[in-house]
Amino acid sequence: MTQAALEAVKGEKSLVELARIYNVHPNTIGKLRASPVTKWKAELMGHARRT
Repeated sequence: MTQAALEAVKGEKSLVELARIYNVHPNTIGKLRASPVTKWKAELMGHARRT
């Protein structure tokens, strides 16, 4: 589920597309995407790609 939230943060696919891929409701991914832990992981991953 965390992977779906991280992909949602990237913004490359819509919540509906991700929900279909991960077989969950779009609201579930939206809630995870908004969590502080997910935001922290996404920021960390972004920094790692730039270095």
